Amino acid sequence: PCGRLVVTEPGLLTPEEYDQAIYDLVNFMAYVAEPMVEDRKRIGIYVLLFITLFFVFAYLLNREYWKDIH
Repeated sequence: PCGRLVVTEPGLLTPEEYDQAIYDLVNFMAYVAEPMVEDRKRIGIYVLLFITLFFVFAYLLNREYWKDIH
């Protein structure tokens, strides 16, 4: 039947070596799938800092516009 694996003889790697090899393989495949993820994270920090700075100036301008009304 499809979907079942039966191991008939042990492999060459110890369980720790196998886990490390699979860990490395999965991390490599994640990097290959989307290599620009580190650039997007770095740029995202700058964007959030810009938005925060813009919000401060927008708040101060709003407060200046409404100071005579309240």
